[in-house]
Amino acid sequence: MAVDESLKEDIKIYYETHSLSVAKVYDVFSECDVSKKTIEAWVTNERWTKNKYPNAKAKAKETLTASVVKNIKDDAKDELLKALEEDAQNQTPEYNEKVVAELINDELSLTGIQVKMAKNLKRAEVFAEHSKSITTNKTFHDMLVSTHQVMHGKQPTFVINNLNGNISGEEMKNMSKDELKKIIEKR
Repeated sequence: MAVDESLKEDIKIYYETHSLSVAKVYDVFSECDVSKKTIEAWVTNERWTKNKYPNAKAKAKETLTASVVKNIKDDAKDELLKALEEDAQNQTPEYNEKVVAELINDELSLTGIQVKMAKNLKRAEVFAEHSKSITTNKTFHDMLVSTHQVMHGKQPTFVINNLNGNISGEEMKNMSKDELKKIIEKR
């Protein structure tokens, strides 16, 4: 069976930007319609290189981290110090500098987590697109719902229109895989 070229490209990029064995790369893409032997053949026949871009990867991490942190700190520092002076009267400038540094680091950590969440969702979306497993698609759906809840703090209301009327997200949770497959096939 022919493998989707975009999936093959995703696997190649993942292999060449990480220092992982073929087995570990296969684990990442195991829900997709590709075998471990196929990945091994691509690596061998097309001479893929594990961790092909170590200098670029290191430079990206160094540059992005340093420039983002520096720019955010420089731009935000004065504004935060002004706001902090209103809240923290009678504190030393050194103390205020430390408080600002801690506030910035906390926010950057939160932003870093959000970026990791977004990257993880993107990977999961790729897997779901290339998977024929309803379980994989359900897992991706659950990830989206959970992310929505984290970001918006409330349960989204999902309704699917089908020939039998509307089905809510709560009703879908109680349905079997076969029932869900029948709904998908009707659409």
